[in-house]
Amino acid sequence: MLPSVAGLANTAWVLSSLPSWQRFTRHSSSPETTQRALLARYLAGNADTAFGRKHDFARIRSWETYAAAVEPRTYDDLTPWIERVMAGESGVLTADRIKLLEPTSGSSGSRKLIPYNSALQGEFQRAIAAWICQIVKQDRSV
Repeated sequence: MLPSVAGLANTAWVLSSLPSWQRFTRHSSSPETTQRALLARYLAGNADTAFGRKHDFARIRSWETYAAAVEPRTYDDLTPWIERVMAGESGVLTADRIKLLEPTSGSSGSRKLIPYNSALQGEFQRAIAAWICQIVKQDRSV
């Protein structure tokens, strides 16, 4: 029996997802190191944003100094920053261009708008790719 078009498409998708799964697997052995490297990359890439300048991202070199400089906040605390993005200002929360403000109801309260850019989209895609590969791998080993 010949494979279906959907079966071929799924196979192609899983194969194209393998690099993400391999990267995830490789970095899973040292999650703290990986997370610290990601934080350093995000801080460097966003040091010249309004939020990054206010919190002195350019001088932050560790998770510990980040935690001291950027206190936890609620969505309401971020609303003024998001309103600036809504008004068309660039470089507010991220150096990357905001593609859209994704509405979500969250778990409580009213609708919230989440800034969504290409970098975030790429992170979601890589995470989903790694997850799908892991599911296929587990399914085939059963």
